[in-house]
Amino acid sequence: MATRALLHPHSGASALQPSRPVSLSSNSQRIVLLSRPGNSKQTTCVIRAERVAQQPTTANLVKFQSGRKRRGSIVRAAGRVGTEAADVDSSKADVAEVAEDAAVPPAVIADLIAFLQQELPKLFVEGGMSSARFADKVEFEDPITRYDTLAGYLFNIQMLRYLFHPVFILQDTYQSGPAEITTRWTMKMYFWLLPWRPEVVFTGLSIYGIDPRSQLFVSHRDVWDSIQDNGYFSQEGLRDLVKQMMTLYSPPAQLNSPPFDVLLRRATYEVREYPAFQVVQLNTPVQSTSDIWPSAPGAPPSPQLEKLQRYFQEGNSQRKTIPQGPIMLISPPDSAGQDKKLVMAIPLDAPPPTPTDPDLTIGTLPSGTWAAASFGGLPLAETFSAAAASLRADVTADGLLLASRGSGTGGATAAAGSGATDGTTAGSGSGTTDAEGAGLVGAASALVSYPSGSPIPFLKRNEALYKLETFLLESTRLGAPYL
Repeated sequence: MATRALLHPHSGASALQPSRPVSLSSNSQRIVLLSRPGNSKQTTCVIRAERVAQQPTTANLVKFQSGRKRRGSIVRAAGRVGTEAADVDSSKADVAEVAEDAAVPPAVIADLIAFLQQELPKLFVEGGMSSARFADKVEFEDPITRYDTLAGYLFNIQMLRYLFHPVFILQDTYQSGPAEITTRWTMKMYFWLLPWRPEVVFTGLSIYGIDPRSQLFVSHRDVWDSIQDNGYFSQEGLRDLVKQMMTLYSPPAQLNSPPFDVLLRRATYEVREYPAFQVVQLNTPVQSTSDIWPSAPGAPPSPQLEKLQRYFQEGNSQRKTIPQGPIMLISPPDSAGQDKKLVMAIPLDAPPPTPTDPDLTIGTLPSGTWAAASFGGLPLAETFSAAAASLRADVTADGLLLASRGSGTGGATAAAGSGATDGTTAGSGSGTTDAEGAGLVGAASALVSYPSGSPIPFLKRNEALYKLETFLLESTRLGAPYL
């Protein structure tokens, strides 16, 4: 009897070709033995037929290499259909079988999810996470790192801890297959060996494979949102890491920025969730970006900007010096490019003092979700315009919906990535207008210049931001969703 088998390879696997025939168990619906040309190691793959039918561009694979006893190791294969369908002769058997329906009991899945939720926040702290639910032969892979033992896996965690001082934020944990759990996370790292201590940010998924027999994790694969090629060894992934490490201007946290959480990081922008924060705003509208930032280097500061800066230099009711936050030129909803507002964030936890200048008032920028792209250099009108146009194009291409009219509470849901249709709501851009509450500053986009003590132009940080409509942080998955 012949059976058709489809393969959807991960990056770098396009050279895989059908090899010797294998047997099909009564539970396995599609199975094919593959090998690379010139490579004696074979890999057995099981593809669930219903997933192929639902999502023909991706598939779940259960693999092991013959002779290495890696049964039940769950991996994901992503990308377009790679190899053509192959006829598999099921009359001969020469490798061990992997049952397609080898599922982990729901109670065990729930227990393992609770374990990850409890232990992953301890990943990079003193004492670390427990390894009690990991097998001795655990396979770890991310775009630039790979280990196949628990010792190597734990070594990688400790290496990151000491070199990068990571901050790990667990966003979501869910079952993604019959023997698989996926987590979504954000990780910020600071490489202290370089004098400028660059900030490195990744968001992505960790896909944990479970051995149905031992009920232990036997594989862990990381997928980064910022790159397309997530297979090992990804040159794109290495370039992404090096690019971030070579960014010389300071991260927002060192520049009196309002706090925010990074929900998603793409190659050219990131999605942030901001809480509400206080600003001092200029009541007189600003008509043009060039009214605030010059068109060429060497121009004196604008009078409007000097007004705001005086507030932080004892121009307030308490006659106190206040740390200066970033300068923000905001375009409110329905502004049609006119009547922009010039504000500066006030990095104080306590209520700020009242401005002495009658043209200044204290306001609140409401909480919301923003797409942000940063760049270094002098804050010039032309570079701001180019950065904003590029960000808008990238965000729109990714299918995110910009908040542009009214309160921004209606409209379609914006989704990050592609794949599953279920997920968790990470934040919403409210697009609040002044009419919705006293002192609230409505905003649809913003140009931001951060204060910097350095006179060197490329050390100055600037950003373009667009507020998003309701943002659904989709649990982006490589392969069909688990049903």
